[in-house]
Amino acid sequence: MVNKITLSLVISLFLLACSQPSHMKENMNSTKEEHNVSKVQMTKEEKNIADEQFLKSLENYQIAEEDFLLIAKYVIETAKKSDFKETDPILGKKERMYSKEFSDPEVSYRYENMPNYPEIEVYLKYRKENNKLTYISLAYSGSAGALNLKEYKLNILDQLGLKVIKKELPDDSNQIFEYQLTDGKFKYQVYGKDNIDNAPPKEFYIFRIYVD
Repeated sequence: MVNKITLSLVISLFLLACSQPSHMKENMNSTKEEHNVSKVQMTKEEKNIADEQFLKSLENYQIAEEDFLLIAKYVIETAKKSDFKETDPILGKKERMYSKEFSDPEVSYRYENMPNYPEIEVYLKYRKENNKLTYISLAYSGSAGALNLKEYKLNILDQLGLKVIKKELPDDSNQIFEYQLTDGKFKYQVYGKDNIDNAPPKEFYIFRIYVD
């Protein structure tokens, strides 16, 4: 799983790379997924600074709760039917993301610039050998995987029927936990604020679905 410092760094790098070709953005996403910062013992003060920097990096990536919930429900139901169309009436056009890494066993696609939800991006990965969908993420368009809901009133993860499997505090944080969840079919990963009784967090900043 990706730690928070790495994500914050990638988000910052994205702002420098926004004019690069799409395969460069894909390479950056791959780096975010695969690279782990070496574990170094951090002080409480250093963790607080890391948390503040991470949260500040999300300020420009706000998505309306209602919009995010509608798209999340639609994406999950579409994934259950394995029916992501080349041109989807809700998501828009499915675009392939090209990479120079020819040995990559997966191929990536995204829906961006949705007709009614241009601030939301859906990112998909398929296994090349059998074209099987393996991974989905929902994010603010162009944010390299991050999102920031404008409000936290809807309890989105509860409404999606997600249950916490595991909750961990990363080595670089004092307050932002990694949650692993399930709806009984898929597994999910979010990073969010602590919540009592292992309930899904109201406030979260990553939303990933592991289909396979």
